[in-house]
Amino acid sequence: YQRRVHGSREYRCLCQAKMVSQNWKRFALLVAATGIAAVSVAALVRALRKTRRGVKRRVDRHAGLKWPSERIVIHNPDAFFAKREKMRADGPGSVQVVSDFDMTLTAFMVDGQRGMTSHGIVERAPMVSDEFRQRSRALFEQYFPIEHSKSITVEEKFQHMTEWWKRSHQLICEEHIHLSDLPLMVEKAHVAVREGVTELFQELDSYNIPVTIISAGIRDVIEAVLKARAVLTKNIRVLSNKMFFDPEGLLVGFDDDNNVIHSMNKGRFASQFFSSTPELAQRKNVILLGDLCEDLTMAEGLAYDSIISIGFLNDPTKVDEMLPHYQEVYDVVIINDGSVDFAADLIKFICCDDWEEDVHGPTL
Repeated sequence: YQRRVHGSREYRCLCQAKMVSQNWKRFALLVAATGIAAVSVAALVRALRKTRRGVKRRVDRHAGLKWPSERIVIHNPDAFFAKREKMRADGPGSVQVVSDFDMTLTAFMVDGQRGMTSHGIVERAPMVSDEFRQRSRALFEQYFPIEHSKSITVEEKFQHMTEWWKRSHQLICEEHIHLSDLPLMVEKAHVAVREGVTELFQELDSYNIPVTIISAGIRDVIEAVLKARAVLTKNIRVLSNKMFFDPEGLLVGFDDDNNVIHSMNKGRFASQFFSSTPELAQRKNVILLGDLCEDLTMAEGLAYDSIISIGFLNDPTKVDEMLPHYQEVYDVVIINDGSVDFAADLIKFICCDDWEEDVHGPTL
């Protein structure tokens, strides 16, 4: 009976059905396990992609650091986030940018060499004399130590800086520079706009956010640099020492040599300018860019509600010494000649409702 039953057609069909059922169970378990693994792998891949895309912009909300290559330092993240959220709530119509020029919008190092300032572009121009260069260098060696001395009062520095700028401008006028020389000066100069400046200014222009550049340099040279780098957009104003040319285009002086803008008095000129520019007074949120602690005075005369200050601590040899002081006065410090991408992302965050914060990090 057993042999007959086990060898019967019905028994064979029953065994085959049981095997099929067992195989389906095994297959189902395999699919489930594979699906879980696939989901886990997919989640891991997405996380890695987000990390790779966001690492350059990510700033640790609590540690106050560092992006990219640990070049960003935020001393007080909570205060920064509060200001940033207020600016976003108020919208782009409430925002304006105030910036220094030399070593802020321009790079500190260019092709391994120290970048030129706007005065330096003139002093090293191919059409000026060697005697002019020597005399300019002598003025630098005389006054530069005074400018950075810690034992001289602010009042004394102010007087010395005024003398330095006036004497420097007088030397420049003696070189019979022509207006048409400026583009060639810039073309031959060892100068470059800081990485990301072009994109930043395009963003600012697209949102009609005004930019005021306040510089102790030379306005005509600054504008020539911006034109040559195609970043002199319609929303930019330059407040700086302006050359005065005669009808033939020959440099004969500076617009107001009795009121030169130098490193110690930018705040005074900024205050005068903003108090006479009502359309800027209506913009109560300020983003300030500078490379010296004294550049914070550029916001004087502005009755702002919120200000986010971004300082560029360019010289890597002075980071350890100067970073604590920069952190005291700036909301954000960008070290080692870093880019302005942080500022550009801040503008996008304020102005773009669909800015993907989860991709670009919790701060930008």
